[in-house]
Amino acid sequence: MARAGARPWLLAAFLGLFFVVGWAMMNITASVKPKALRLEFPWTKKAADEILDKWKNDPATAGKVRKSLALDFLFIVAYVGGLVVAAAMATGVLGWAPSVGAAITWGVIAAGLLDVCENISQFAMLAGRRGLWPQFTSGCATAKFLLVGIALLYALCGLAVAGIRHFRNQP
Repeated sequence: MARAGARPWLLAAFLGLFFVVGWAMMNITASVKPKALRLEFPWTKKAADEILDKWKNDPATAGKVRKSLALDFLFIVAYVGGLVVAAAMATGVLGWAPSVGAAITWGVIAAGLLDVCENISQFAMLAGRRGLWPQFTSGCATAKFLLVGIALLYALCGLAVAGIRHFRNQP
């Protein structure tokens, strides 16, 4: 575990990676229609077919989506690492129930694993496989965003408490 003083720097490093990779992914897929994000939530084979059929006629578009998905693995490292550090910092500030912080941390790791599964299933759909991949992708994405949202709320609570304490101690 990182020293308490090192955590802000570690968090800053993960945030930097998060923004750089996120920016690269957005630039790669900026011209993709329909938006690549729609492949995260197709829910049905028909919806996935509608998205993928539009990309099938343009190999450059499919290539951009694949490149963005490949970069998403680095993006996963960035947001999971950042949220784990933020959860540890929040647990230190909040001071109650370290087991809650541990559960949040494991939830973030689970979110990252769900994102990896989601990416693999999107690659499968891009390769022409359908079956239950659209439902699997959508389920993974939904659970991932729920876990990430909970972790963000926890981290923001820690940040709010730290801010309040800081301003109360000002002369």
